[in-house]
Amino acid sequence: MEAGWGAAHDRINLIPAFAARLTADPTLDREHDAFVWLPAEAAAARLAWPEQRRADRLLREGFPPELLVTG
Repeated sequence: MEAGWGAAHDRINLIPAFAARLTADPTLDREHDAFVWLPAEAAAARLAWPEQRRADRLLREGFPPELLVTG
């Protein structure tokens, strides 16, 4: 969970990181108008937040068992 100061609204924002394994191209809705598939290194270079970079590293190196949520 990334925590960042939002000066415009005078608050701390908590921003989660998510990951999913896709078997096909995503279906876009009104919130999204494009997507691109990138090599891992190029995708990682686009990540803006430290928690996103940590999640990316965990995806590539493997998650510690205590971080996995299973159904």
